[in-house]
Amino acid sequence: MSNSNATHETGAYQGDPQEETLQRMRRLETRVSNLLRSIGMTPGSNPPDALAGRAFYEDGVVYATSGDVTIGELLVVATRGHNGKSGVVKVILHNQLVGALNVHGKHEVAR
Repeated sequence: MSNSNATHETGAYQGDPQEETLQRMRRLETRVSNLLRSIGMTPGSNPPDALAGRAFYEDGVVYATSGDVTIGELLVVATRGHNGKSGVVKVILHNQLVGALNVHGKHEVAR
C-alpha cells in the first residue's frame, strides 16, 4: 500500500481522502524528524540551549542571564565594571535581586 506516487486520484487509497491525508502526514512527520536529526536535535526532546549563560555589568549592577553563571564570572564582571573602585554591586538574575558582591578597589586589601 506504500507507493511513493500514491494519490487519491490514482486509487491507491481506495477513494478514502482521510487515508490519503493520514499517509501524507506520516511522510511529513518522517521528513521533519529526519531534518531535526540532521541538525543535531532529537525529535521529542527539549531543544538545546541557544546561548550559554553569561554575566554583564550595567549601571552598577551585574546581570546574569542564567543560573549557570559561576560566582567567578560574576566577580570578574563586577570588578571590571566597577572600574577598580570599592563598593557593593547588586546581582540580578531573571529580574530578581539574588545577592550583592563586595568589590574591593585596586589598592585595597581584602581582610
